[in-house]
Order: sequence, then structure tokens, then C-alpha cells
Amino acid sequence: MDLDALLAEVLAPLGVVMEETSDTVIEPEPYEAGGDPTCTMFQTSREHYGVFYRLDLIGGQPELRVFMPSDRAPIRMAAFRVRPSDVSDMAGWFGRLHEAEMVGDAHAAYNHMLFACGEILKNLFWAGNPDALHFPQGITVTRVLD
Repeated sequence: MDLDALLAEVLAPLGVVMEETSDTVIEPEPYEAGGDPTCTMFQTSREHYGVFYRLDLIGGQPELRVFMPSDRAPIRMAAFRVRPSDVSDMAGWFGRLHEAEMVGDAHAAYNHMLFACGEILKNLFWAGNPDALHFPQGITVTRVLD
């Protein structure tokens, strides 16, 4: 009995059903539909005290969340969702990783590409004004928490 079958047998009385594995490639959900992230990174800011970031790859698009201290009670925290604008080609960057079998380890390539995109999104976010929600044209920013 393999490990997956043994685990399924142990978890079955708890009502857990194991997913079936297959070799078929599942297309990511459209970007606007959300979905589970393919890659996720957490970072603290070196330049801005008390700020931290969550960076996700969702449906082939990078999404940055910026969490920062705020003076507004009761939470005293502000959060922003930063996405590339509609004119950005960042989605194409991830799509081209599969062209002509450019990479051997797709997961590592996604991580490196996501990190680079995160740096671009962070720079564009800080080039704007979070209080006035005024940002450069390359990004779309939504206040999630205030």
C-alpha cells in the first residue's frame, strides 16, 4: 500500500476525501475570478517601518498586498491590493515561461519572476500617494482595509 492510499484510509473516517492526481494540465482561473495562488511570498519592508507585503501569483497575474500602520482606530492598520493595470504585459511574462520549454523547473522560475514583479509593483506603489489613492498608470490600487 502506498503512502497516499494509507493516508486516505486514515482520514476517511474523518470525512476527508483525497484529491485524485492526474497528468492533465489545469488552466488557471481568469485573473478577475480570483482563485488559489500558485506562488505566495511574504516580506517585510526594509525602507518603510512597520510595513509588510504579501505577494501572490493568481491566475497568471501577480498581486501585491501592502499592509501598513495607520492612526485610524480600531484596527490601526491599512491594507492595499496592488495589481498591474490592464495595459501591463506582466501576465504575458508568466505565460512565456512555457514557450519553447524555456525553463526546466517551472516552480523556481515562477518564484523568481514573481519576486521581480513584486519589486516593480512595490516601486510603483511607493511612487504614488496611498492617502489620496493616486498612483502611476502601471498599477491599479484598491484600499482593502483602513
